[in-house]
This record gives sequence, structure tokens and C-alpha cells, in this order.
Amino acid sequence: MSRGRRWSTRTPTRPWRTGEALTTLATKGAEWSEAKLHEEISEIVGDWKEFVQVRVKRGGATPRVAWEYRDREVKRAARQDGKYALVCTDERLSAAEVVRSCLGKGFVEKCFRTAKTFVELEPVRHRRVRAYLFVCMLALRLKTALRWRLMQGGIEEEKVAEYQERLLEDLGRVERTEVQLGGQARIWYLNLTSRVKEGLKRLKLPELLKEAPVTPASPPM
Repeated sequence: MSRGRRWSTRTPTRPWRTGEALTTLATKGAEWSEAKLHEEISEIVGDWKEFVQVRVKRGGATPRVAWEYRDREVKRAARQDGKYALVCTDERLSAAEVVRSCLGKGFVEKCFRTAKTFVELEPVRHRRVRAYLFVCMLALRLKTALRWRLMQGGIEEEKVAEYQERLLEDLGRVERTEVQLGGQARIWYLNLTSRVKEGLKRLKLPELLKEAPVTPASPPM
């Protein structure tokens, strides 16, 4: 059904109901004038007129209204049910590639939304535009990879966005510090929550923030 159709309050919303209404009119309007019948028929048929052929009988014949479906037009319209035309200017692409590209549009739009909302990509008014965009796109790529790894780790798709944001918030509170234990220096990570530990396991990185000795720096060459 076209979104551009204009409906009267008496216009049926289905073509077969148009036929029912016309059959009722044929009896109800037996004594009506021809002008009134045509007016009522226009109200009933509305934009379905391409599918219904209607005529008003003259000379006192009954029923006054005769109608029939335009079978060819109905069949032609039925062949278009559930179909959506895609126009592509790149003639090198196959039909499957065009459909795949169209379906990928939603992913691209979500990436832009994430870049503007979470990565906080903003208009740039200085010379280092490329550097700024590179950092923002790198952050977006890392965030997309994190989302994918969490889904592979068992987080459901409808829950992964919230889980990811909370995990990143907890990771932002983790602090790295060096402590001296006797004659040995060690690295500790503070504020490790249960969500951080669980998230690292799902990412298959359980040893990432594990306590470890300080590795001495290599002497300069």
C-alpha cells in the first residue's frame, strides 16, 4: 500500500472490502440519482480505482451499480508484494553484492552514531585534522573489536552494549602502581572489580592485569 494514498472516512482499507461496499451500495442506492451514486462510488473506491471497474446502470435497471475487479491489474500489483527496488550506479556489482551493501548501511550508521556519542567525535577547527580523526577512528575500531570479543565470550547481542560501557567505566578506574616488597619491586593493579575480572576472562585475557615483578629497563645502546 502506498504511503501517499489519501483516504476518505468511507474508503475501505482493503480492495475486497471495496467490493463489499459497492455491493451494498447497489441495493441501498436503488432510488438515488446518478450524480449521487457517482459521488458515493468515488468515496468508496478512492485510490483503489485502478483495481475496480464500476459503472452505473441507466433506464431503471437493477441493481443500479455493476462492478468487477480488474484481474490483470490485481495480478500485476500482487507480483510486487514484498518487493523493494534497489538502484545502484556501479554496474560492476552483482545483485547479491548490492543487497549486501544495502544491508550493511545500518552498521555504518551505528558506527557514526558511536563515533559522535561515545568517542565524542566533534568538528575540528585546527590543522591536525588527520591526526584527530585517526585517533577517533582508532578508538572506534578498538571499541568495535571489544564488542565482538565480548559477544564471542558469551555476552548476548542485546546486552553487550550496556556490558561493554560498564566494563570500560570500571577499567577506567583501575590504577597501576609499583610497590617495594623487601628488595623486590612489583606491579600492582588497584580497583579491580569482579566485572573487570569477568570481562578479561571473556576476552581471553585473564593475565592482563595480574601482579608481576618490575622488569628492569634495558640499558641504552
